[in-house]
Amino acid sequence: MTSDTIRTTGPRDDVAELVATIEAGGFWRLAPKWVPRGGYTPPNHDVLMAALAGLRRKL
Repeated sequence: MTSDTIRTTGPRDDVAELVATIEAGGFWRLAPKWVPRGGYTPPNHDVLMAALAGLRRKL
């Protein structure tokens, strides 16, 4: 790997790139066709707290 190919972007750039990919619909090409493309619950505070509680139960 040469100095020309070393990635110099930071975590913020990675997040921005991921958000741009998802907003452009690029995420779905990574998922199998059988994965539903809509109908998900918006991630509000209650939903996130329920998810957190579930993850803590798994520990």
